[in-house]
Amino acid sequence: MDKFELQKLRDLPIEGVAERLGLRVERHKSLCPFHDDQHPSLTFSVSRNTFRCWACGAHGGTIDLAEKMLGSPFLEACKWLANEHNVILTEYKPKETKPQKPFDSSRYSRYFEHPLVPPHLVARQARHPLAPDTLL
Repeated sequence: MDKFELQKLRDLPIEGVAERLGLRVERHKSLCPFHDDQHPSLTFSVSRNTFRCWACGAHGGTIDLAEKMLGSPFLEACKWLANEHNVILTEYKPKETKPQKPFDSSRYSRYFEHPLVPPHLVARQARHPLAPDTLL
């Protein structure tokens, strides 16, 4: 699944997704399914395409709503949304990684042969042993 397909799922209308999940939406509000709600405290922002519960603090977008309502992980919620709203997803295939070469310390030995501190400062430290190390 690529970022364009995820964006299609995020762009699905939040109230439509909520209704497919079994919530009754009236005037951009609904009873919150995440806590015992007597008065509609779950609101939907159509312009931002998000939901928010003012009582329990649950919030998010379309994928978050599907995850929380279905109690499923991210990928399963995305598949459910795609199936319900006829969005075609490509199969996710992880990139093949090349085997890494073992660490070759001999390539970096030249960095450890010579000190990083310039010789004139090393000599100064030898002459003034009580000088703070920050002068190096």
